[in-house]
Amino acid sequence: MAVTAKELRAGLIVVTSDGARLGTVRDIGEQEIRVDVRLAPDVSVPLEDLEAVVGELVILNVSLGQLVHREHPPRHI
Repeated sequence: MAVTAKELRAGLIVVTSDGARLGTVRDIGEQEIRVDVRLAPDVSVPLEDLEAVVGELVILNVSLGQLVHREHPPRHI
């Protein structure tokens, strides 16, 4: 079952599918959430990447490596 924006609120802890703590929900949009990442730039995560909301956790269906690769794709020189 897909997570909807109605289930989300600022301050929830966001964890990746491999258990890494990404940060906390800063803003909620119609198609994505903005995650406040400690000591790094904020990250936008599409709602389709959200697996579940369990208590105070938002669990993603992507790993930290997948997110990093998406945010900072490798450069070919």
